[in-house]
Amino acid sequence: VAEMEEASDAETMLQLHAAHLRRVNARSAAIAATVEQAASTDRLVAALWRRMNHNRRFAVDWATTTLMSKPGVRADIGAAAVRATFWVGLDWGTYRTLTRYAGLSPAGFEDWLRRYYALQLLE
Repeated sequence: VAEMEEASDAETMLQLHAAHLRRVNARSAAIAATVEQAASTDRLVAALWRRMNHNRRFAVDWATTTLMSKPGVRADIGAAAVRATFWVGLDWGTYRTLTRYAGLSPAGFEDWLRRYYALQLLE
């Protein structure tokens, strides 16, 4: 995270972010699906699910603020669009869908995410 904050430009920050999400999602995407499903039937698990989503909101807000401070971000894009882009990248379901059903490896997910970020967010 410190490397992303210290990145000199938006492209570098996004490359680091994609690599970070590859590592995080490889460990947590399946767990998140289980917690999400169990949250509807157990109040303690529901509290955990709320906390996990609170943490994701914090991560999306942090990434948006950090990216918007870097040179190289599209001039015509606002914080709401950046936030939406990060929600897609951060979503455990995105990772699961692309690695389970679209045939991407974890490295392929990272490459896809880098291209997605570049198309959506960079000049």
